[in-house]
Amino acid sequence: MLVPDSHCPGGQGIGINTAEWTSQAAGNGDDYPELAAAMLPNGDTLVVASGDPTPDTAIAVEFRTPCDLDPAFGQNGATQLSASGFALSISAVLPTADGGALIAGGTSAADDGRWVVGKLTAGGQLDQAFGRNGWVRLPWVGSASTMAVTRNGDILVGGEGHENGNLFLTEITAQGSVVSTFGTRGRAPLPPWHDGGVEGLWVEPDGNILGLVGGGNMGCWSVGATTLSPAGRPVSGFAARFQHTLNSADPDRQSGLPIFVGGATAGPAGFHLVGTAQDGCVDDPPNHGPNPSQRIIDVAIGYDGRRDAGFGASGVTSFPAPFAEQAWVLPQSDATVMLVISPYRYGSGGHGRDNVLVYRISKTGRLDTSYAKHGVADVPLPYTVGNQPDPWVGPVPVSNGREAALVTMTADGNAVTLIPIPS
Repeated sequence: MLVPDSHCPGGQGIGINTAEWTSQAAGNGDDYPELAAAMLPNGDTLVVASGDPTPDTAIAVEFRTPCDLDPAFGQNGATQLSASGFALSISAVLPTADGGALIAGGTSAADDGRWVVGKLTAGGQLDQAFGRNGWVRLPWVGSASTMAVTRNGDILVGGEGHENGNLFLTEITAQGSVVSTFGTRGRAPLPPWHDGGVEGLWVEPDGNILGLVGGGNMGCWSVGATTLSPAGRPVSGFAARFQHTLNSADPDRQSGLPIFVGGATAGPAGFHLVGTAQDGCVDDPPNHGPNPSQRIIDVAIGYDGRRDAGFGASGVTSFPAPFAEQAWVLPQSDATVMLVISPYRYGSGGHGRDNVLVYRISKTGRLDTSYAKHGVADVPLPYTVGNQPDPWVGPVPVSNGREAALVTMTADGNAVTLIPIPS
């Protein structure tokens, strides 16, 4: 389950052993683990690896530092999470107030591919008071991808229904029972989106629920949003205001999709979207579309769906940067945000990367040039473009508002490891 992590001093660090996944990947190319992670309030990072070839288990590890695990978690910092015979694919981790965490994803097709939610204690054990033996298998066919906790302690879960590709939310109690009065018989729909998924889910200060969905194809990606009441009913007018705000954030668009949205985060007054303003669909030129604009865009939007006039230029900040294949936004406790991008590599299908770039944006929407080197930190990854183990495994940025890190794979593809982001 655990192997030495050679990037640590003396090679004594520990990472999740993924050799079983990578040995299978040599045969069919797509059996790397799915990674989900979150940084806990105490600064530890909880990482869950799941998927074939260990179909009825997931592996959870709690890092105190990149080269040190928390010995109080599981067995010397790691635990295997049995799911009583059904396969697991975990895609979301959400810390809880008691020091534990919720995890969510889906089960295998053999189990009809159901939504699943589990609860871990602070000690890394499945919480036996939650659902059945620590797991709740929901009746929805598909997979859960994001979670949030309501003001009364219930759990909101968002994801995809495979029966017709729709996106929706459900609410369960802290013990794991579906709240049937939420939405319609326990389900509240989100805007449909081509090849999309639920990208973010937050509870607003007034108890309303913000759900973001993203999707698209061939580099033409954008986002839709809905605000729901605590009972799961749409809040009138928000979706139209949000779409108008998004469209006006980059009026020079050519494709009809204004922003490649790579990440989002919410705070007390509203939420941020980050991505790359683009001139048409993006892929390796000259095969598909024109070259993308070389800039990053961050849009601050209030919970009323309108741009935050106190941020940047009427709610938008934009600055030159390499075009990003992926982008994330990490909120900090001092009201700044970190923008993390994974540069797109032309000639590699976009799938080769050996670094990420991190920018700090002030609460007024300016690039903080006192951060790192002229406002940007170049964080190397433990592999190069030529030997990256898999294009879709990491990096996964995590933050608790004070510290930040990347969860990714080692160069040989045999371990999952942690890399600090400069603060």
